Amino acid sequence: MPEFVRKHPALSLFLVAVAFGPALVAPVLAGWLSPKFLQLGALIATLIIGGFHALWHIPLFLVKGEAYNTLAEQIGFLPAFLGYAGLVVALSFQLTWIFTNTGGSVLLAAVYHGAGNAWAGYLAIDRGGLAGPVALVATHLVLSLLLVVFFGPRTLSRAES
Repeated sequence: MPEFVRKHPALSLFLVAVAFGPALVAPVLAGWLSPKFLQLGALIATLIIGGFHALWHIPLFLVKGEAYNTLAEQIGFLPAFLGYAGLVVALSFQLTWIFTNTGGSVLLAAVYHGAGNAWAGYLAIDRGGLAGPVALVATHLVLSLLLVVFFGPRTLSRAES
């Protein structure tokens, strides 16, 4: 293990997550899985992809010093992960909406995902206490519910296909 990573595991994970996380997640989830699963309808596809997306982030809970690991130590792994999974599934609805309304742009989905990662760290909503994480999850859930209501669960798109 490189010396920097050993000495600064949380910072290393943060840098990888912000810089490379969306670059890896977007092509796999949006670019490869979305077209395959969207045949099932946007609602079902997004729930499946959101599940994969949540599982992809389990390492966040296992790295000592990482905010999600600290949260898991405070309230338990299962409640912390389920709350995070709710956030990630909600985010997946937003990414599906972006993907379906931009002609399948993986780049815009990756930029949105990366911007969300950067803002979450900048605003420190995931540092200590539960008010920030609960507000973030609730905001994303409401936004995603509105997308489903206004654009429809079948396509999450302005144009029905």
